[in-house]
Formats: sequence, structure tokens, C-alpha cells
Amino acid sequence: FNRVGSAAHLHYLEQALGGLEGVKCVGGLPREADLAIPERHLGLFTAEDHPLEENRLEHLADFLESHLDLDGLLAALPVLSFPQETTVANASPLAQQPLAPDPWPPAPVPSNVRLGVARDPAFCFYYPENLELLAQSGAELVSFSPLTDRELPANLHGIYLGGGYPELYAAQLSANEAMKHGIASQAAAGLPIYAECGGLMYLSREIEDLEGRRHAMAGVLPLSVRMLPRLKALGYREVTLTGPGLLGRAGTKARGHEFHYSEIAGEFGDLPRLYRITARQGQEAAPEGYSVNNVLASYVHLHFGSNPEIARHLVERCLDYKVKAAKVA
Repeated sequence: FNRVGSAAHLHYLEQALGGLEGVKCVGGLPREADLAIPERHLGLFTAEDHPLEENRLEHLADFLESHLDLDGLLAALPVLSFPQETTVANASPLAQQPLAPDPWPPAPVPSNVRLGVARDPAFCFYYPENLELLAQSGAELVSFSPLTDRELPANLHGIYLGGGYPELYAAQLSANEAMKHGIASQAAAGLPIYAECGGLMYLSREIEDLEGRRHAMAGVLPLSVRMLPRLKALGYREVTLTGPGLLGRAGTKARGHEFHYSEIAGEFGDLPRLYRITARQGQEAAPEGYSVNNVLASYVHLHFGSNPEIARHLVERCLDYKVKAAKVA
């Protein structure tokens, strides 16, 4: 149990478990303000902004050892085995069906494109599996910071701008004119750029903060974004491509989530939109997935594991750009 109020509280909880066969309490962690991770509008502070120093980790380890029966916990863990057969013995009929084939590439392929990945406190929301699938599909992942770097890494064949907190660093992002110009120039030249949520905000004309201040962004997308004092969208999403793009052919499906406090402000003309979006309950949302040249930007954080083909297709589009750039050179 976590955040237990007292020894008497823990005893009460243990009594409540008494009637559940096979369930054992291995302890209870009392409330400890020093171990709490602070929150902000999109959830917990990230590791970039709230690192766990060595002394904090030591304190956490001592705290766990003092209040939990770790030996009992380890002894209670099941012993896992992984037979070579593709069926599970002594299980339900459903479980005895052949296991689904692994959708992930069996082994990494040699890197043949360089994909720039924005990684800093402003851009820190990435599914690790997305990055793994891109690497397994042949992308060399090259980190860069739109906050502090003055220029993009050399010889890039694509860019991945993930989500994060661009609104908290809007002034610093806006002031980095060299990086904004570099990304805008590459987008105009046809470099594949995939952007999610915070990445979409960075590619917009400007971000308007809660105080009404406007911060100029890269200007790749002909739209503006404004922050809201309340949650705009939260939930799981299924995306279907309505036309060919960076992530696949028309009809390609993938799943992910949407979670943001900002919205697109004003009109955006005839800007193509490649996403048909369905929420978990089945309702369809407004078309999304904004596309300019070889850029695709959306508020949806896609999980590439829901359809590994989209990672492979993105790498293929980067390779196409590499081949064309070499011919021009």
C-alpha cells in the first residue's frame, strides 16, 4: 500500500485483505512529502526537469527497505519460463491458440538514414518503442535541441519533433532564430518532418500564452496556436490515413493518444489534412494530420507499435529524400 496514514491504518488495510485468497500484504509506505514528484498541467514533472539525484535514490531505497518485506515479495514472485512451442499448455482454449507473430522487426537493419530527434525539456514526450522501431527500421537517431542548438545536425534525412512543453519555453524557442530558420528552410526543401503535439505547436506561426503574449515559431504550418486555462483534449485515438503521406498509404491505421491544453486558433485555409480520427468510444473527430510539402503534424501521439509499418514507411520516405538529395548534389 502507498501513502499509508499510520500503523493502525495499515493494520486496517491488512484486515481488509484477509478474505482474499492468494493475496498477501508485503507492507505499506507511509506518506513522505520529500519523495513526492510535483505535477503540472500535463502531469508529473519529467526527469529532465526533476532528476533523481543519488542521495534521493538512496533515501528512496532506505524508505522501501524500512517498510516493505522485500524478501517476502521476491519469494512470492512467480517463476517464469518461456517454452519453444507456440502454444501455452494447461491454459484456457483461447490461450492455447497459436501466439500472434511478433510484429517487430526480428533484428535491426543497418542504418541508412539520419533522423534528427528533438530532445530537450521542451520536447520530451516520446514512446520509447517509437524510437526503437525507427532504429530497427534503419534510422540512425541523432538528438538535437531546438532550445539551445544554433543549427541542425549535419546530413539529416528527416526530423522527428515529439511532444513536450513548448509553451513553457516559448520565449526561448522564439528567440532561437537560427534553429527556427534552419527547420523552416529544410521543410521548404522537402525534408521529411513528422511532428506530434508540441512539435505541431513549434511548427506553427506562433504560440499565444495564457497572458496573451505571442511568441513567433518556425512558421512551417500556416496556423497559430493558443494556450487554454483548461484541458482541451484527452483520450485514446485511432487514426486512418485518408491519403498517402509520411506514415503510409491511404487506409493505413494506427493508434495513440491525445492530451493537450492548447488549440489551433483561427482559420487555416485549404491546408491538407490526412487523418480521419476516431475516439475510443467510436465517435469521429474533426479531420486532422496537417500536411505541407513533406511535413506531417498532428496533436495525436501515435504509438508505432500499433502498426510498425508506419515506422518503416517513415524511414523509407527519409531514404527517398536522401537519394533525391544525392542526385541534386
